[in-house]
Amino acid sequence: MKKFSCALLAAVMLHSTALAAPTTFSDVQTTDWYYPYVQAMVNKGLISGYADGTFLPSATLTQGEFLTMLARTFYPGILANAQGGKHWATNAYNAARSTGVLWADEFLEMDADSLGTPADRKTVCVLFERLMTTVCNMPKQDTTAAMNKIADFGAIDFYYKDGILQSYARGIVSGYTDGCFHPDRTITRAEACVMISRAAGLPVSAPPQAPTTPPVQTPQQPSVQAPVQMPTANSNWYVKGDNADKRLRIFGTSNTNKYENEAAAKANIVEVCVPVWRLNKATGEKKASKQYFLVNKALAEDVVKIFTEIYNDPSQFPIYEIGGYNWRSNANTSEHNSGLAIDINANENYQIYPDGRIGAGSYWKPYEDPHSIPEDGIVVRTFEKYGFSWGGNSWTSNKDYMHFSYLGR
Repeated sequence: MKKFSCALLAAVMLHSTALAAPTTFSDVQTTDWYYPYVQAMVNKGLISGYADGTFLPSATLTQGEFLTMLARTFYPGILANAQGGKHWATNAYNAARSTGVLWADEFLEMDADSLGTPADRKTVCVLFERLMTTVCNMPKQDTTAAMNKIADFGAIDFYYKDGILQSYARGIVSGYTDGCFHPDRTITRAEACVMISRAAGLPVSAPPQAPTTPPVQTPQQPSVQAPVQMPTANSNWYVKGDNADKRLRIFGTSNTNKYENEAAAKANIVEVCVPVWRLNKATGEKKASKQYFLVNKALAEDVVKIFTEIYNDPSQFPIYEIGGYNWRSNANTSEHNSGLAIDINANENYQIYPDGRIGAGSYWKPYEDPHSIPEDGIVVRTFEKYGFSWGGNSWTSNKDYMHFSYLGR
């Protein structure tokens, strides 16, 4: 079973208590009980509304939507590399399987064929408990008090009881005014935002007391979310592939190309916020937005410049997903371990081996699918300008069209 720590994620999310300007949805009011949690998710680029300006907070959430929200929040790098399939959320399902949030021999009524069905309260509680213990490595909580709060506890199926109790004890979920949990009730989009915000420890502010001004379409100039000490520029930093100056820039020595362990890697990772264009494929409309992800602190300023240049290009290349730092193991040579690799729009920019096996994603169709990255487009040109190699033309062992790496691995 793979283990992934959420300590860094929580620290990054709690790093800044100043929230972005509120986002206006026509059907979400500042007086709504869930407003601060929806806003917290929007601030982190984890959710968005619909093309007509609504959020549909009372709409029933599907299993696929919930798994996608969970993956974007807690393991976006795993999601970016997960295999897609016939349902749009198959990659989120596979990401949950690979992290241990979903099991091979599963008692939950959740599989690759049920992603379009509603998600219910008892099921998401089990997923939260697995996330906290298996993915985030957090200890079990004392559930004595929680058990006494649930009036219908005796009627809950045995297999779901621990997940529900632990979610109660962690403050992720609560009961209804009648004292019951109602395990079979479905959850709404608003409720999912509340639960995930609480589980992730997102900074939540009190709703503003006065009406807010609708957001400007062009986002503010993004900034690195942690102080970064950048050395004097060196021309060898912007040459594709590995070299001594690049290693010295990242690791402080030219004698290594990776960190010794996860703790050393985490000490050199920061969160960045970059501007992106979001595309509504149904209408063709593009909207300005922003994306948060983790990178090596030595590259943070360059990464913000890269995405700002891509955003400012007249082509307005659309981005819905960015994966950065993701510790995999000491033995893994991926530059994601060091925060030196970035994946973009994983499903439409697959990894494929010479024998036709697909390692991640579904396809690569430049000029046919707008989310696929053209070899001669602004994305590849800009990354190469800053010394990154593109997986679409850098290796003979496989093609990885989503992948950009600073040392060329």
